[in-house]
Amino acid sequence: AVGDPVTAEEMIWCGHCRPCRDGFPNQCLNLEEIGFTIDGAFAEYIAIGAKYCWKLNDLAERYPGQALFDCGALVEPSSVAYNCVFIRAGGFLPGSNVVVFGQGPIGLATTAECRAAGAARVIVFETSAPRRELGLKMGATHAFDPRTVRPHEVILDLTQGLGADLLV
Repeated sequence: AVGDPVTAEEMIWCGHCRPCRDGFPNQCLNLEEIGFTIDGAFAEYIAIGAKYCWKLNDLAERYPGQALFDCGALVEPSSVAYNCVFIRAGGFLPGSNVVVFGQGPIGLATTAECRAAGAARVIVFETSAPRRELGLKMGATHAFDPRTVRPHEVILDLTQGLGADLLV
């Protein structure tokens, strides 16, 4: 409705091709993306189809004011992480060892989601010290600069030789 706070998908999918019909709109054969193939990512206002908008009303009580829109801005990287780990890769069992390479927005979301879903260890590798710290705040159990360690040795050591159940 007019006035509802919303977040919008940045991928504009057709809904008609086989991947869309199979439930994988991110694999759309006719995919367009706001900010890539469509102008408007930094516009104050943008016209977008209703099917790409999601209401934020249910979050408004928990996240009042600007925090609501900050949460809305995190929907895209969180969705990418979720789709990667739990839809396309099939997820993992509780107690698993997960390794995440990179702690940008999608990597941070992956770290948080994996820890929340029951990973025993979430080991992250990131060259940026501030992003490694964010990774730890988001639930990583260990964070390393891959330039100063040999990642495969670290993974084997921390998992007592078992290795990772999932690498992202």
